[in-house]
Amino acid sequence: MSPTDLAPEAIKQLKEHDLVNTLRDRALELCKAFKVSWIELGQTLHAVEEDKLYHIWGYEKLEDYTVEELGFDQNLARKLIKSYLYVIDEQPEYLKAEYSAVRDTSKIPSLEEINFLRMAKGKKILQAQDQAMLKKQVFEKGQVASALKQELTSLMRERKVVDPDAEREKRSKATLNALIKSLQSFQKDAESAKLVPFELVKEAENLLNKLKENL
Repeated sequence: MSPTDLAPEAIKQLKEHDLVNTLRDRALELCKAFKVSWIELGQTLHAVEEDKLYHIWGYEKLEDYTVEELGFDQNLARKLIKSYLYVIDEQPEYLKAEYSAVRDTSKIPSLEEINFLRMAKGKKILQAQDQAMLKKQVFEKGQVASALKQELTSLMRERKVVDPDAEREKRSKATLNALIKSLQSFQKDAESAKLVPFELVKEAENLLNKLKENL
């Protein structure tokens, strides 16, 4: 039987039960710790890379060490280090224990959200106000990566710079293609039905060839 099958009074008693509330508090506490636990690993890996300590341990590259000794995907090491460095530069408050202590669990960003911000920072199409808005969504509102990706897509569409010359050329090519198709259709019909003089068909063919040269 699940709690939803219980009578309202029984549900109320369960909510007030010490064990139930203890488990709830424990879940929130562990979730907070889980969300920020990557920071120490990123910091440690950064120190290992900075001093090239993996050479001492018999590894040629950092990735060799993380794959063979730590047992995780080689790209994860880079993500951890780069995200850690991003936090140092952009939001050092995140590194302090007080940051998570005073926030609701749902509003604490995890590695995925920090990495998202790091990747978004490299997109030149985004303006400073866009970057600030995304950071606010992550660090203040706790928005998750999937929702952030949708916002980023919308922002990039809005910020997409249209080159007038490129657009003009694109329209010209579209017009030429339409004209070529019309001439090809006319040429085919004229040759099969013999409705117009041969000289006119030949002129249409010459015009068609010239138009194709301009594509």
